Amino acid sequence: MSARWWSVCVLAMAMGGCFEAEIGVHLPDGGVAAGDLGGSRSDGSARSDAPLDAPLDAPMDAAATTDRVAPPSDGAAGYPDGSVVLSDGAVRLPDGAVVSAPVNGCVPMELCNNGLDDNCDGRIDESCPCLPGHTQRCYAGAPAEAGRGVCNLGTQRCGGTGEFGSWGACEGAGAPMPVRCGGGMDWRCNGVIDQGCACTPGMSRSCYSGPPDTAGRGACRAGMSTCAMTATGAAWGPCEGEVTPAARQCDGVDRACDGMPEMGCECILGRSRPCYSGPTGTEGVGACRAGSQVCGRAESGRTAWGACVGEVTPTDDTCDGVDRSCTGTASRCACTAGMSRSCYSGPTGTVGVGLCRAGSQRCIFTGGGSVWGACEGEVTPQTDRCDGVDRACTGSSAACTCLAGATRRCYSGLPSTDGVGPCHAGTQRCVVSGGASSWGSCEGEVTPQPDLCDGVDRSCSGSATRCACVATTTRPCYTGAPGTNGVGVCHGGTQTCLASGGTSNWGSCVGEVNTNCLPCLTASGSPWQINRSSGPVCFGRTFSVHGDPGEYALAAIPSESDGSWVPVTRTDIAFSDSSALCGRSCTCLDGGEFTFFQTFFDIPAGFTVSTLIVRIGSVDDGVRITIHNARYPTGIVDPGSYVLLGSGGATTDLARYIVPGRNRIVLTHIDDCCSARSISGVSVELNGGSLTTCR
Repeated sequence: MSARWWSVCVLAMAMGGCFEAEIGVHLPDGGVAAGDLGGSRSDGSARSDAPLDAPLDAPMDAAATTDRVAPPSDGAAGYPDGSVVLSDGAVRLPDGAVVSAPVNGCVPMELCNNGLDDNCDGRIDESCPCLPGHTQRCYAGAPAEAGRGVCNLGTQRCGGTGEFGSWGACEGAGAPMPVRCGGGMDWRCNGVIDQGCACTPGMSRSCYSGPPDTAGRGACRAGMSTCAMTATGAAWGPCEGEVTPAARQCDGVDRACDGMPEMGCECILGRSRPCYSGPTGTEGVGACRAGSQVCGRAESGRTAWGACVGEVTPTDDTCDGVDRSCTGTASRCACTAGMSRSCYSGPTGTVGVGLCRAGSQRCIFTGGGSVWGACEGEVTPQTDRCDGVDRACTGSSAACTCLAGATRRCYSGLPSTDGVGPCHAGTQRCVVSGGASSWGSCEGEVTPQPDLCDGVDRSCSGSATRCACVATTTRPCYTGAPGTNGVGVCHGGTQTCLASGGTSNWGSCVGEVNTNCLPCLTASGSPWQINRSSGPVCFGRTFSVHGDPGEYALAAIPSESDGSWVPVTRTDIAFSDSSALCGRSCTCLDGGEFTFFQTFFDIPAGFTVSTLIVRIGSVDDGVRITIHNARYPTGIVDPGSYVLLGSGGATTDLARYIVPGRNRIVLTHIDDCCSARSISGVSVELNGGSLTTCR
């Protein structure tokens, strides 16, 4: 800023603020462009153009920013601070320094409050005072671009507090853009629409670089050129696909595009023609025939006819049926070499009869001629051998009863016995001797024999009437009352067939049991099994009677497949052991230990169970009987099935709980006091009899 400006500003501030006349734009011609508040020129005349804070859509042109005043008397324009614009555009500063003339629209120093980067330093109106809150149009690029094409003006706001502020950033202004050909815009902001665009990208056009009169003639044809973007705009690309005149190749194609494809060519490359070098009149006779020539490239670069390929000219005959001399005849050939024919030297009427058959002769070339060779492969009449072959070729074999090696079925017994029982036919073989043949003896036949009661129908009668059975065979037997076989202990035995004097009968039934047919115990090979898996328990109360039914509330009977079951060796159990309650907190009538015994028996269908009682010889301290079967799979306990210490040794009749099929009886023994622990003399009585172990 000049000293004069500051002096004016200080004076103005003393009077209440700087005047708006001092807030202006220095112009190269010495004038001042008014700021936001309007202004005056250096010559004292008022401005007539719009200020920079005029409506933002008003154009920014030279008239708005470069109003001039009359130059000084020395002929040079000047600035109010004493700077002078010289005739070449340079500026001489008050201190005598000279600043070069503007380049690309840029001036040496910033012109305040015009919204342009006048000195092109990347800043707009730097160090220029403005009134806070005011706005002006602005452009951050080169001043010459402002308002041109896509370089639209932006908006700049004066910010700060106090009387003067500073201009903020220029917002919303445009800038030069890469050219987009076809858009119809001044993309570089230099006044040129679609600069560098010779065409619109993507368009195409026909092109041809050959002589105009050759396009579309012969092989010549136009190509296509496509418009594409370049570094500076858009231009037509190379002409692709065009075919222009070329040298002739004698291939029938008009490559010169002058309508004369065969000019200077002996023949057209690749074409062919017939040819024949044999004597006149032989072509097409016998084996002789024409060949062909193909046009090829000659050493001169032109074309010429090649050799005659495939022709056949006259040669010597070989009596092979082909007229190789091409004369139309083969006089010295009796036959065609290699051919054959049928031949036969035997008596007339024998060929094709029996074994006799014709042979064949082959035509043999003998050097200049041909003859028929010997008859080979013929068969003429021979002596017969009774082998089924008519070697004499007479059509019959009268002396042969049968054919050598032939066999036939034979049987000398009664026809009704053939194939009955062991009887069967044999085989006769044909025997040849002295040119004749006959059937031999019948071998391998079996004829009827006396019966032996051994299961074989040796008499071949279809039955053995005197044999009640087959000797030494056995069969099951049972002589007890019907319906008792297999019931309880009862079971059948075995009878053996005894033969004597041509007759046979069944012997006595051995091994059967047919009395006292009660079901039997089947428990794993022994009558009873024991399970001691349950330990001592406390009842939680004290009972008054040993073996009281209430003590069994904690008894859990193991399943019949539980792994703790083991056999009991005695059929009446006889179990005795020390009490496990001794030394425990619950020892007598308030605690106990359970031991379980189980056995099984099967009731046949239709068998009547009238009574079932379990007897106990002795027990300490009690035992309970539980029955398991299909009707009671989880078990049932009758009130009368408890046996107490000193109260007798039999249960009530439990027959009403027994069902056909498998029945399981479980004895739950309880020891409820630290003393003896035993049970013995156990038996199961069914219908008044004791069950026994099955055999």
